[in-house]
Amino acid sequence: MLQSSTILSSAVIAVGSLEAMRHGCCRAYPKLESPHYVAFKAYSNSISALHTALLDPDVTQRDDVIWVTFFLGLFELMVDPTGEGWTKHMLSGTCKLLQLAGPQQKMSFSRKIFFQLFRVLESSRAVLYGDSTILSHPDWLALQQTRPFTSADDWDSLGSILSLMIQISKFNLEFFGYAESMAKTDNSGSLIDHLGTQGVEIQDSLYQWLCKAKAQLDRGAVPSSGSHQAFAYGHALLIFQFNSQLIERYKYRWSTMKLTTKAILLAASFGQISAKPTACYSFPSSMVDFSSNFEQPPPPSLNPEFRTAFVQHKWNLNLSHIMSGYMYASPSQNLVRVDETYDGGLARSIFNYANVSNEGLVENILTSFTDNLTNPTVWTGYVESNYPLFTDDFLVKNEAVFGGLVKRDFLEGQVASWAIMYDNSIPVTVYVDACGVVVGYDYFSPGLRTRVTTDFFDTVVSPIKL
Repeated sequence: MLQSSTILSSAVIAVGSLEAMRHGCCRAYPKLESPHYVAFKAYSNSISALHTALLDPDVTQRDDVIWVTFFLGLFELMVDPTGEGWTKHMLSGTCKLLQLAGPQQKMSFSRKIFFQLFRVLESSRAVLYGDSTILSHPDWLALQQTRPFTSADDWDSLGSILSLMIQISKFNLEFFGYAESMAKTDNSGSLIDHLGTQGVEIQDSLYQWLCKAKAQLDRGAVPSSGSHQAFAYGHALLIFQFNSQLIERYKYRWSTMKLTTKAILLAASFGQISAKPTACYSFPSSMVDFSSNFEQPPPPSLNPEFRTAFVQHKWNLNLSHIMSGYMYASPSQNLVRVDETYDGGLARSIFNYANVSNEGLVENILTSFTDNLTNPTVWTGYVESNYPLFTDDFLVKNEAVFGGLVKRDFLEGQVASWAIMYDNSIPVTVYVDACGVVVGYDYFSPGLRTRVTTDFFDTVVSPIKL
């Protein structure tokens, strides 16, 4: 195509010359044109040729023209990091040509390759800028469900993640489109419920994809060629989904439109939604006791950074101690913080796993309040911590053995139990859902014959700063 299309070859020369100049890959001689001059001359020639090509009645069927809009946008992105020129070509150029051709168009091999590339870039643009996209229209969605744009056989295909990105961008657009009407009426309960249901369904689909892919990897499945990009997009969506951008944009709209408290709570709930996706309770039949195809599964990796509400009961012959509160786990900082309440008191414990004694005791700073809430008691020393630091390889390093699927309080489905010998002396059972999230643990301390059981609920997996 490059040999037969002047318009396309000029655009490619423009990008190549500009890239060579930026990286010092070539030198300019006095009697020769500089790479900078060559780049902008080729760009100008391509733009002029594009204006002429657009007058062609069959322009929507020309593969070279549609590729030119991509390369010209790429050139402008290299020149202007704001991305305005890139967005202009993608929206006014590429999208318009695809729309005019329609999703029923007969696609050449070159155009199929282009559409796959366009889908990645356009999905990313729509999510980041909160804009509409032709990819969310029913006819285009139907096209994306056909080969070669998707495959049910590819459990880690990029196509599934791109479909989720399109759903998220469409949801964000609808949400802010409804925001005006929610601000003007108090009768917005059904609309909020509808939006909330949509948000949970999208998040559930994202968790299902990640859990399915993780389960396949744990079984030794071979990733496809696009798996690294797919996983990167998937985990980025976990961070992005209804969190930073949605909340920041919503703060602005809250200040300008004075939305109802109900609506702002809805937006906040998407940032740290407590509903557990059903996929996190889904395990293969090979993990079910007494099933004909049971196999001892390998210990999974854990989501190490999280905050959670918890309840804990500790007892032996001398005491029965029940507490509840919040726990913040940050292996990246070697810290666990516990804010707890118990009979007659409040306390905060910070366990510093970067400072552990030869006996395995952990440095602890305990700040407690009893009768006098204005005068706390602060104690520092080394303790046998009730709160382990769950690194991502915690179960692997401790050579955990699968203990079966069990039901835990506060959770709607079954979770996997994993038995270890902590520090080669304390039997511990860790409970983990199918998404690699710790949901509780039990242990028995032989010294004082002490039993401890801990349940987590409303857990939020995200980086923790302590």
